[in-house]
Amino acid sequence: MSTDIQHIYCRLLARNYTVEPFAEARLDGYKRAGRDLLADCPFCGKPDHLYCSLDKPVYHCFVCKAGGDWLDFLQKQRGLNFREALQHLAQAAGVRLGGFDEAAYRQKARTRDILDVAQRFFSAQFDSATVA
Repeated sequence: MSTDIQHIYCRLLARNYTVEPFAEARLDGYKRAGRDLLADCPFCGKPDHLYCSLDKPVYHCFVCKAGGDWLDFLQKQRGLNFREALQHLAQAAGVRLGGFDEAAYRQKARTRDILDVAQRFFSAQFDSATVA
């Protein structure tokens, strides 16, 4: 099923759907920051601390550490369950859903998050080593 989710994300990204999950959550006053958006975090309320990527289906708050992908955001912000959030995104992408394995998807998402943290850490280490 995670392949289906990746297919949905690819279709949505190709359609420049990246603002809609967050706009639907009424993130008033979001600002473009290069290829990303900065908005007030709906979870902790801190202004300009919610980072929403325009290139990947992810978000992250630098204060309360809320983060994840569009599925997580729709579940937390709109109170949808996994299936409802997935159906919402599939409909926007024009994709018909089959069966799904939420546990397998969650495991891949955890792996992705760990790799993202490692990448940021090593990039910061590289940047600080080249500056010194």
